[in-house]
Amino acid sequence: MATIQSQHTETLELAAEYRLDGRHEDAEGLCRQILQQSPNSAAAWHLLGLIRSDSGDFSAAIHSLTKAMALDATQAAYYKALADVYASTGDKDRAIQSYRDALRLKHDYFEVHSNLGGVLLDAGLFDEAVAHYRMAVRLRPDIAELHDNLGN
Repeated sequence: MATIQSQHTETLELAAEYRLDGRHEDAEGLCRQILQQSPNSAAAWHLLGLIRSDSGDFSAAIHSLTKAMALDATQAAYYKALADVYASTGDKDRAIQSYRDALRLKHDYFEVHSNLGGVLLDAGLFDEAVAHYRMAVRLRPDIAELHDNLGN
């Protein structure tokens, strides 16, 4: 008999697949099913936040991601996801802070360096933006888009 944890893992994986397939309602339903049984599942709150962000419900996404972070403040991906939402809504200050929080947890997170570089550039902080773009390229020189960001 499968444990509750392994059932949740399988359900989360299916919800993540649904999200990638654009089946947001199905994915959200699976997350809610997990949260009914395990309301303290940070991973389920995180995925629910991603789904809500994909759907354009940024307020609900922020709520879900903040809940995930309150339950597990050690996951850089949670801070990155929250920063991405803030960046999408134009809240540069909160995006910058959340990206920096993610980097405190995982200093070699190339996606965060790249995204932070973009937000800093938008905020007029050119030198700091270039430093983060350079770090992203240093971490992943094989990704052409990162070189393009630095060149622009």
